[in-house]
Amino acid sequence: MRISRRLICLILLSILPGMIFWPALSSATPSVVNDQQKKAIVADNAALLAENGSLRETVSEDHALARQMILSFNAAVSADAAVISQQQAIMSTLQEQLKVKDKIRDADVKAERARGWVKAGVLGTLGLIIGLVSK
Repeated sequence: MRISRRLICLILLSILPGMIFWPALSSATPSVVNDQQKKAIVADNAALLAENGSLRETVSEDHALARQMILSFNAAVSADAAVISQQQAIMSTLQEQLKVKDKIRDADVKAERARGWVKAGVLGTLGLIIGLVSK
């Protein structure tokens, strides 16, 4: 549904006088404020300013504490990083030692297998000789 231009102009023309004269009507009503109300308003404003100042001090203290916590956390993280790098160096050294021991163990296993085959061959030959002799 389209709204025609004439309808929009009619709506604006009917609203426009109310928009123009509304501030004039509101300021035409006198606002009566006596001295006690003025003093109360000034006292409220002074209390709000004092509260605002104390809040600013509290916020600045909180910011300082937060900065201090961040700095201590950063120091702890950097110290942990140094410890972690030392641990990684130790672990790599231990890993290299384990690789060497593993190679030695593999060589021992191969030598033991070879000795086992030799023993099996010798014992088999002896068994065959004894078997042939005992017949």
